[in-house]
Amino acid sequence: MAVEPALEIDFSWHESDYMGGDYLLFLGSFGEKFRIQRNELVDEDGPFLFEPEFGEYVTLLSVDKVSDGDFYRLRLESVNGLEFLRREVI
Repeated sequence: MAVEPALEIDFSWHESDYMGGDYLLFLGSFGEKFRIQRNELVDEDGPFLFEPEFGEYVTLLSVDKVSDGDFYRLRLESVNGLEFLRREVI
């Protein structure tokens, strides 16, 4: 997977009903979180989109709680097929 070498991390598989089943996760030692998951999920009410505003995307990569978002964004620019969708600073 091209994201792992670009970020110099190793994802591991996790399972969560809330996240729609299996997804990939990396938790860093400083609280940063990187997640790869399907956008279309299914619950007891049927299928729904985790990120409805990005419905045309099947897979999402989320980068959360990083101190330097620009650093990771630059690293991810080398990965073919990724598109930057949104940035929120809270």
